[in-house]
Amino acid sequence: MILVVTTIGCGPLPSSNRQPVCPPPQVVTLPAVMTDTVSVVKQFYATSVDEAAGLILAASGHPGRRELATLRTDQLFLTEDEALRLRGNQMAVILTALRHLDADVARHLGTCSGILEFTVLKSIDAEAAAGLSGRRDVLRLNALTHLDAATAVGLARSECDLQLAGLTYLEPGVAAALGRHRGALRLNGLKKLSGVDAMHLARHHGDLCLNELTSLSDEAAQSLAAFPFGLHLNGLTTLSVPAATALARHSGWCLDCRGLTMLSPAAEAAIARHPRSGKRIVSGLAARPRTAAPRSGG
Repeated sequence: MILVVTTIGCGPLPSSNRQPVCPPPQVVTLPAVMTDTVSVVKQFYATSVDEAAGLILAASGHPGRRELATLRTDQLFLTEDEALRLRGNQMAVILTALRHLDADVARHLGTCSGILEFTVLKSIDAEAAAGLSGRRDVLRLNALTHLDAATAVGLARSECDLQLAGLTYLEPGVAAALGRHRGALRLNGLKKLSGVDAMHLARHHGDLCLNELTSLSDEAAQSLAAFPFGLHLNGLTTLSVPAATALARHSGWCLDCRGLTMLSPAAEAAIARHPRSGKRIVSGLAARPRTAAPRSGG
């Protein structure tokens, strides 16, 4: 059996500024007895759609061959034809300079498997968001600073790891829309969370990451206590006794509060009642150094 193996595609590694280099393919002769068991896994990078499409085509003739493919490009725009050539392929697509996303382009990219990242895209309309609803893996829109309810509805239809770290607040209706999302939801730029928004997000189906919250109201804690998935609140340094009591009833697989270093003895005793058996854990409490409560009167 003769197998042609490309060790890396045209284009520099992401950490390199060198000019693209295309090494010749390696020709490997395998014994016939291995033909049903060998799976060749290689990593390649591309800096343009043409390179990516060519490498994918080269791999398609080898069923036992799997690539960890990354298209990382600084193209300012992506045409519908280019997006169509990527349609349905398994690869990471990192668009480092794209500032506008057309709905038809989004629809084609929505069928790709793997990471899809828009590094500098600061806004997206409802039609383009709907086009991305086919995503099932990772969708990074961490440069978005504004999200309206209609656009949130489109994004919520995807069943992916949805990352929106650029949002520092939620407009009316956004939390209700995102609460219908299925898959991890990472709102790691959010600074405040109202009780009403917490109630909506607690209906979300998948892990919820709110690692930039530095405070949590009692009302929000009550709502999040009913959340049945992993809850990540690593920006919190303290909790009121009612909030700690509420979170102690959290029933999800993980309550991750690694930043809690300023709990009062009463709050620490309250949250320590959280079940620690199996995968239900409160990170950062048992291992952290104890902080003495400040004395009153000077």
